Amino acid sequence: MGNEGMSKEMLQLFQLMKMELEKQTTTITQNVTDTLMRTIDDKIQPLLEENKHLKSEVQTLNRKVKYLEEMNKKNNIILHGVKETENNYAELFNIITDILQKMNVKIERYEINKYYRLGKKQDESKIRPILISFTSYQRKAEIMKNIAKMPPKIFLTEDFSKEKLELRKYRQQQLKE
Repeated sequence: MGNEGMSKEMLQLFQLMKMELEKQTTTITQNVTDTLMRTIDDKIQPLLEENKHLKSEVQTLNRKVKYLEEMNKKNNIILHGVKETENNYAELFNIITDILQKMNVKIERYEINKYYRLGKKQDESKIRPILISFTSYQRKAEIMKNIAKMPPKIFLTEDFSKEKLELRKYRQQQLKE
């Protein structure tokens, strides 16, 4: 019976030690978790701030890029329906000036910054449009005023960015509705 009494006391002592160890383990785990979370928060906070700053900067740069694209296209027109009979840029320039003269617009060579056909030449049935970039907005505006004098089967459009074209298309849909 002496051994049994001792075993009960040992069992109770063992149970107490086990409970105490579990409490300490829980406390240590909680402390380690709290410390880790604080450390992670301390390290993530500057990253979050930097991310917020970079997002703002990207938005600003996107606005500037859109503005620059619009300014780059501001002086441009696109001629549609002009058959591809030219063999070089000099002949293309002559075709452009002939069309503009029919619209009562006299153009000098220095007033055109650049001109070229859009897209890749594929088959003869598809007529590629001509992009013309003027050195001043006033020349483009003068041509746009004389748009009613365009030769038959030839028309012109302004050179808009994809975003602006999509917005215009969306607004056209709204107007129809």
